[in-house]
Amino acid sequence: MLMLMKTKDELEKDEKYRRTDMYAENFLPHGKYKKDNGDIIELMDNDLHIEFNGKMRQLIAVYDAKGILDACPICDAPSEDGSFVVMTDTHMLYPCWGCDKLIERERNEDIRKEDYV
Repeated sequence: MLMLMKTKDELEKDEKYRRTDMYAENFLPHGKYKKDNGDIIELMDNDLHIEFNGKMRQLIAVYDAKGILDACPICDAPSEDGSFVVMTDTHMLYPCWGCDKLIERERNEDIRKEDYV
């Protein structure tokens, strides 16, 4: 399978993309996201790219967190109803509403609490 992705520079020059900082509080239950202007979008209905380890990663799926995480690996807060995990081509992102952190890691890496303290 061949996947062509835009580079970070190409995405920033493309007018349909807008760079924004993401915070756990902006992720709303059931795969929704609150944009800076207050609009609420469905993550899966948008062409979302996330910078991770200096590379742009494209959203490919949103999963119910309860099927993947019983609790936040950092603060141990249980996964709430509506909590979810965002998967990109190489990594996962979990917005924890308990500790208000975005937990990110490569899919094959362990999460270390000291990386988020």
